[in-house]
Amino acid sequence: MSHDVVVSLLFDSQGRLWVGTYYGGLNCYYNGKFKRYYHNPEMPGTIADNRIWKILEDSEGRIWVGTWGEVWIFLMRTMIVFYITATEI
Repeated sequence: MSHDVVVSLLFDSQGRLWVGTYYGGLNCYYNGKFKRYYHNPEMPGTIADNRIWKILEDSEGRIWVGTWGEVWIFLMRTMIVFYITATEI
C-alpha cells in the first residue's frame, strides 16, 4: 500500500477494497494485489491530488473519489477515469 495514513475505505459491490490515503493517493485491493492511483504531473489524466478524503460507490457501480478540491469518477468496466471540479457538481 502506498501510505500508512488511511483516511477513507470502501468495499465495493465487485469485492474490491478501495483505500484512500493522506498523501499516498488511492489504492485498490483486488485478487490479492494492490493497484495504486496517484498524481503524476507528467501524466495527464492522473488524479489531481494524493490526499483522498472520500470514496463512494453509486447505484451504477461508479466509484466517486473526493480529493482536495476535485471529484474523480472511476468507470471500472471501461477503465475510464475523469474528474469534475467542486463547482461542477
